[in-house]
Amino acid sequence: TLSAPYSHGSAVKVQGRTAAASRRRAATMQVSPGGGHGMGVHRPDFDESRALPAVVEDYIRATRPEVAQHLSYDQAYRVAPVHSTVFPNFSFLSNGTMRVWHPKGPEKMEVWAWVVVEKDAPPEVKRAILRNSQYNFNVSGIF
Repeated sequence: TLSAPYSHGSAVKVQGRTAAASRRRAATMQVSPGGGHGMGVHRPDFDESRALPAVVEDYIRATRPEVAQHLSYDQAYRVAPVHSTVFPNFSFLSNGTMRVWHPKGPEKMEVWAWVVVEKDAPPEVKRAILRNSQYNFNVSGIF
């Protein structure tokens, strides 16, 4: 199921995404290898699903042939992780966000977060990735 448009409705509206746009993603699935680990993956479909800012999607599309030189075709073109957690407390998202979750007691959690961008990415791509991560993780909650 596609929970983001409903569970995170306010953030989805701010980002201009819709449930219809999310449904256009091809072959979305959840993968659980066991041990508490999990990953949501989809086949990249950047022309129809604007989950990332356009400048970032354009950059990914432009650099994908270089990436494909180091990976198999399926790794480079067919599978894209959306969200992943390595049990017990390491998570990452497709927008470059990495998080480590630190329980601090009942009903309390401290989260350390980083945003990873390619060193050689153009400044406008770096800014867009940073802004996108700020939409997804801020004082009002977690997306």
